[in-house]
Parts: sequence; C-alpha cells; structure tokens
Amino acid sequence: MAPRWSPALLLAVCGAVIGALLGMAAHALTGALRDFASIGGLRADSYEVLVHDNHAEHVAQLLAVPGNPARS
Repeated sequence: MAPRWSPALLLAVCGAVIGALLGMAAHALTGALRDFASIGGLRADSYEVLVHDNHAEHVAQLLAVPGNPARS
C-alpha cells in the first residue's frame, strides 16, 4: 500500500516546487543580475535643531563654539 500524503503536505511541497521554478525563471530572465544597490552609509546634508523658546539662546551659544562638531 502506497503512503498517503495529507493535503496540507502535498500543497506545501507543490508550493515549494512552483516557487523554486519561478525563482529560477526570474533569476534567468534578469541575467543573474541583482536588482538592488548597496550603499556604505547614509549621511544627511543638513540638520534642523528644534528647541523650546526658553532654550534657544543657550543652544545658539553652544552651536557658535569654534570646533563644535555640529558646525561641520
């Protein structure tokens, strides 16, 4: 007597086979090229500082200090 497969197992195996075939076809159609670009890092060109009015003068003094890394 042949082993009886449950419907869920049969669907899972069929889905895996179909997914593998579609993945191979997509890989072959794109010429095996990757479709993403990797970057080494991300750095903002500028920043905005939002402070409460009570602290604005103090923050302006801190930002005005020569050699402050926030000024570069």
